[in-house]
Amino acid sequence: MTLLIWLVKINEVIELETRDLLNRLSGLEGSVAITAFGNPDPDAIASAFALGRILDHYEIDFDYLFESEINRPENQLLVNYLEISIDNLTRAGFEGFDHISLVDCNPGRVSEVMRKNLRAELDRKLFSVQDHHPIEEAELEELKASNAFVDIRPELGSCSTILSECIKDSDLEFDPFTATALFYGLHSDTNGLLRGFTSHDVEQLTRYVDLIDMESLKSIVGPLMTSETFEVIHRVTDEDFYEVRGTYKFANAGTLTSKTSSAIPQVADFLLKEEGVEGVVVAGIDLDNHVVLGSVRYSGSRYTAEDIAAKIAKGVGSGGGHVEMGGFQIQPGVLQDTIYRESSQNALIESIKERFFNVVGKGVNN
Repeated sequence: MTLLIWLVKINEVIELETRDLLNRLSGLEGSVAITAFGNPDPDAIASAFALGRILDHYEIDFDYLFESEINRPENQLLVNYLEISIDNLTRAGFEGFDHISLVDCNPGRVSEVMRKNLRAELDRKLFSVQDHHPIEEAELEELKASNAFVDIRPELGSCSTILSECIKDSDLEFDPFTATALFYGLHSDTNGLLRGFTSHDVEQLTRYVDLIDMESLKSIVGPLMTSETFEVIHRVTDEDFYEVRGTYKFANAGTLTSKTSSAIPQVADFLLKEEGVEGVVVAGIDLDNHVVLGSVRYSGSRYTAEDIAAKIAKGVGSGGGHVEMGGFQIQPGVLQDTIYRESSQNALIESIKERFFNVVGKGVNN
């Protein structure tokens, strides 16, 4: 089979899958919660916005409901540009919604605590899952056995690529807002098309590239580091708050708020630029949400940031990502009042540090 024929067949399969979703939407009644779990990035925001356009086209009521607040300045600028409102998923869960559509995430990436609290609603109300992150085979088979529409393609560079297909096949026109959001989602997850993208990502990009609002995009992509980011950088560059073993560095960001915790990914990017460092983990305790947050950056070839993050969080939280960048969340096994004790905080960070070094073969017993 020639490459051209293979590509044609793949596109035919994709179009059939997308048509299945659109057929389901044509008869859907009730309201939809467009949801992303974890820390929302540009790809999640863009995918949610694009799905919202499609639901609006089918005259379906919907709202955006994300697990975490949007604190990173560039992500908030994107939300402002799109003129959308994103609510936070609270303990009330999906009350008031008839259906749940997950974008840029799948049930396997939901934290254990959140999953336990929302399991019944997810099982009962899940309508669709569109994602490009890996998923365990057993979890995928369980999803496929449900009535939900499932489109999970880890080979793609972004979830935005999947939603661009849906825009095209729904006979909607791309507009500057959708084009700019989708491009930023792809750009963010592939580091400016420098990693992890495919010919299919590029093919979808060509459908809307001429409509991208480059001036607005420049103002979104290039914000200055916030004072919170500099505050965390100042802390983790103090030798009392980091440890280096070989080419791997762990940095303790200390106690954070929901606002300052958004600096962790930028700090991890910053530390990876240090000469002789190929793997970085920055972790801190978000006291507002009683959770340990961490970002992973990796530039080597032996591991992936995604694997490192998943192994750090294995059994105690959730983690994942991509080849060079990842993240994790861990719900501490301590009471809410004890998390404010310095001894508990130190123990939490120390355990995560040792998990990281054990994963990369630099543990005390390796």
